[in-house]
Order: sequence, then C-alpha cells, then structure tokens
Amino acid sequence: MPISDPERVLYLHIGIEKTGTSTLQLMAHENRKLLARHGLLYPNAGARVAHAGLTLYALEDTKRNVLRAAFGLQSDDDVAQFNAALMGQLRAEVQRKDCPKILLSNEHLSSRVTEPRNIARLVDGLRTVCAHIRVIVYLRPQHELVLSTYSTAVKGGRSAPLKISRQENTHYYDFDLLLSRWEREVGRENMTVRLFQPDALFGGSLVEDFFHSLGMAVPDGLDIPAPRNKAYDANTLQFVRIGNEIFPRSERRGSGLSGGFLEALAQISTGPKFTAAGVELAALNKRFRETNEQVARRYFPDRNGVLFPPFSEVDARDSPKLTPEKAVEIAIGMWLGGQKKARQGGGGRRQRDDDD
Repeated sequence: MPISDPERVLYLHIGIEKTGTSTLQLMAHENRKLLARHGLLYPNAGARVAHAGLTLYALEDTKRNVLRAAFGLQSDDDVAQFNAALMGQLRAEVQRKDCPKILLSNEHLSSRVTEPRNIARLVDGLRTVCAHIRVIVYLRPQHELVLSTYSTAVKGGRSAPLKISRQENTHYYDFDLLLSRWEREVGRENMTVRLFQPDALFGGSLVEDFFHSLGMAVPDGLDIPAPRNKAYDANTLQFVRIGNEIFPRSERRGSGLSGGFLEALAQISTGPKFTAAGVELAALNKRFRETNEQVARRYFPDRNGVLFPPFSEVDARDSPKLTPEKAVEIAIGMWLGGQKKARQGGGGRRQRDDDD
C-alpha cells in the first residue's frame, strides 16, 4: 500500500563538518538497497555520495565553485537547469521507492548555506517532496573544530602555521546562530541536535546514534566503512605542512606524492594529536560560552547550560617542534608504505575531508 504524505518523514542531515559526516554518507551510499528494504531511502537525485546538489539549489549558485564540477556543470545556465529539475527528480524517486523515511545529507548545508533566504529556499523546495522535514545536526567543541579544520587544510595543501583568530568565522562556530536560522524554517520541534562526543552518543557509537536519530535500529547486515581520513599526529602534520611550503600543490600533481604515500603517512601517524597554545584555544571557547549555553538550555536541559565539558588552557599546550630526526623517520616510513601500496595496485580511492 503506498505511503501517504503525512506518514512520510524527510530527515535532512546538515553536518556540521568534522563530525563524521563523510563516514555516515559513505555508509548510506554503499548500503542504499539494504536501507530501502528497511524503509529508508537515500536518494540518488542531487548526490554523488553526499547530496551536494542541495547546496547548489539553496545557493542559486551564481558563481563558480567546486560543487559545480562534481555534477559536470559548466555555466550558469547549466546550474539553473540543474536546480529547476532537482526537486522534481527527488519527488519522482520518493514516489517510485515509496519508503516511509527519506535521508538527505550534505555538510555544506551548515558551512555554506548561511543566509536565511537560502535556507528558506531549500526548505520550501523540499516541502514539495515531503511535507514533514526534520533536521539532524551534530556539534563538537569549537576548539576541536578549529584544530580538525586546520588539519584537513594542511592535507589539502596549506603551508601556513595555525593562527587562531579572535574573529573566527562566526556562522561556522556560533551554534546558536546556526540552529536559530534552521529553527525559523522547520520549527525547533523538528530539530535533532546531537553532540559529537563518545559519552554523548547513543550506544557510544556514531552510527548507532545516527540511526537512533532516524527512529530506527541499525539494520542487520549493514556494511559500515572504516572512519574516513584519519587525523595525522602532531609530528606528521608538521611534516606535511613543511612539505607544502617546499613543494606547492601545483608541483605535486603527477609527482606520486599523493595517494599511497599520503595513506602511508596516516598508517604511521600514531603519536599525540596536533594542538595549539591552550591559552588561545581557551580564549576561543570563552568567546562562544554564552551562545553554547543558549543551545544547551534549548536542547539539553539536563546539562544545566553546559554544552561541552569545561576547557582550560592547561588542557592543551603547543605541540613540540618537529625534529630533523623525526622528519627523516617519517619520510622513510612514508616512502616504504607508499611503495607497498603501489605494489598492491595504487593509491586507492580519494578520501574525503572528515577528520577524526
């Protein structure tokens, strides 16, 4: 019997970035058939692995950006045609599959879709697909977000040392602002806010917590991918950053210093994680203490206004400087691991930008 619209729920997972989003998206992508048999549709429309098409739609993309390339869109006309067709494609897929739950996921919806008018455009469009929309978002402490974002930037070619600004991008770190904008469109009662911390996850597992947020148990037979893009330790990250200074990204293309070599770095990266001066991180957290308290009181009333565990400058110190001896050790390990990977058949598929 076909599902009636009032019974169908669309779950919109908006990130945030650096909270295991790539792992969850890859899991859903690789288990589409299994999930559909359990009543959860992870649509193909607007997606490769994640639904980046939703971000293009929300932004009414008027400038070139990396999301266009993912869908082979070359011109503004191409983007306009893509956007005009997207909701119709989603509606058709939803009707064809006839599942009671729909899952759409893209972390750029929290990092790039920041203007109220763009959020409203997306929600209005999705309501033509399903009337009942619930937003799922995971939060992590601001100081962890800064460090994890920097780590990913270094892997992507950044060569500058970390400099924590007191004017960090407000919409990215101010969770009260982020949530308020989505609340205005879907209602607070339709917001599921979770904390990306082991002791706060249902069952102590991100995957189990995510399915719990969808109102279902983890399906039997689910293929859960390994965590994506393991974080480098402090020495390895400094090694890569210095390498970026000496050998810019444009010169690395085709050089072999990617793929298996970078995966090898992840394998030998077993020391303490990179951090920055605790006084700077404490100052960053202090800046968002009041807005974090507002979020805690709205969504976690049992936490007495404390969203994250207290952070003090003594909890983090500057990572030690990379020594020449350690750099040589890392270089040898990278080379041996990269050679082994090459003999096994190449560098494997490119990992996405999800640290820890």
